[in-house]
Amino acid sequence: EIPQRLLVVGGGIIGLEIGTYYAKLGSKVTVVELLPQLLAGIDPELTQPVTRTLQKLGVEVLLQSKASSVDEMLDGLEVALAGPQGDRSIVVDRILVSATAPANPTARPAATMTPALVRTWTSTSRLVAPSAIRMPISRRCCSTVCASTP
Repeated sequence: EIPQRLLVVGGGIIGLEIGTYYAKLGSKVTVVELLPQLLAGIDPELTQPVTRTLQKLGVEVLLQSKASSVDEMLDGLEVALAGPQGDRSIVVDRILVSATAPANPTARPAATMTPALVRTWTSTSRLVAPSAIRMPISRRCCSTVCASTP
């Protein structure tokens, strides 16, 4: 099942790759990145082609922003977003949390998530390594993707 609306928490390589995949399949994708640029650690000039591709696909990118809470609604998951554009909420069908790449694959990505998301993640998620990604993403919050494997 391809989600109509997908939120990707984290603008790193894996989140953008999976978000782009779903955008090409027809999902409306929103990417929320805490840092001031996508693909942190990569020369900003080199990320411009990625940004242009995301724009062409209709992916909404929110930089210096975070997801602060998730509530289950009848028509999806309502996610509260906070950032320089102001606070707002969006309703999505799926959430992919790819915000961290912990060295310990059993670690939870608490450092980049608000307490409400940590509670949701802790109670409803599975930890999935990139080599083991299986679609579709779970209904609630989410498969967490880590760049390291055991």
